[in-house]
Amino acid sequence: MDLASADGGAPLAGVTHGLGVLMDTQGEADAARRLFERSLAVWRELGDLGMQARELNSLGIAHHHLGDPETARPLLEESIAIARDVGNPVRLAAGLTNPGQVESAAGDFDRATQALARAAVTAEAWAAELAAGRALTQPEAIALLLSPARHTARPARSDLLLSA
Repeated sequence: MDLASADGGAPLAGVTHGLGVLMDTQGEADAARRLFERSLAVWRELGDLGMQARELNSLGIAHHHLGDPETARPLLEESIAIARDVGNPVRLAAGLTNPGQVESAAGDFDRATQALARAAVTAEAWAAELAAGRALTQPEAIALLLSPARHTARPARSDLLLSA
């Protein structure tokens, strides 16, 4: 069955991603890589940028686990760029921590520190935005959540689950 078919491409791509995470946690990074590549192809065909960011992040981590930081780095950076472009703070925060792990494993602690500092600054900004939102009155908060500009920044439920 074609994963991108109209009769279930997104759910099957989600299952494929989940299997990739399972394989990666079991030490089967190459099998995970293949599954993440399949899922990424579907999300690209469907045009879902948020899910593409997730798969690029997972694919980068799989390459990291395979000991290939040269391939992992651009995948992780592309994931971060997409998450930033679509305004998905959950995906951005999840993605920003991973380059630090790659650089630390490669022995470049200066780059690891810079990457993790970038993640911390982003997380602090996001926390400040959430705190400011809580200070709004209920009608203001509802108006903010319903505004078209904010709608794209709300993460999908699947983005709330941090992935490999």
